[in-house]
Amino acid sequence: MPSQPNSIVIEGAWRIDSYVRDEEATLLTGILIMAQGRWSTLYFIPQPATSEHWGSAESGRYTSESDRLTFHHEFTFQGGGGKSLLIDLHSTTVEACRIVLTSDTLQIYFPSGNVIHCRRFSE
Repeated sequence: MPSQPNSIVIEGAWRIDSYVRDEEATLLTGILIMAQGRWSTLYFIPQPATSEHWGSAESGRYTSESDRLTFHHEFTFQGGGGKSLLIDLHSTTVEACRIVLTSDTLQIYFPSGNVIHCRRFSE
């Protein structure tokens, strides 16, 4: 099992609340599930000046150590909102990210400079 920063468990279901790109936050609807070294996400981002959404479904393996979370992408399905469809069943993308993890929140700082803010789903 991947090691966890500060003994806080990263595994579980996380509600993705916002996505920050170029210092501009966008509210979105999504989920990130992490279990036994595997991750999967599904989220939808509203497109400016339209009622359409762009969506992404991705999955793969992950490792974590201290304040680092590394996503090893395996499957990617993205499209909608006027953008072309992307299907990659053999992805080899690796994203080593800095994270800030508390018992209730997760912030993921991607190499691109983008940040995703998540809250733990409660039962």
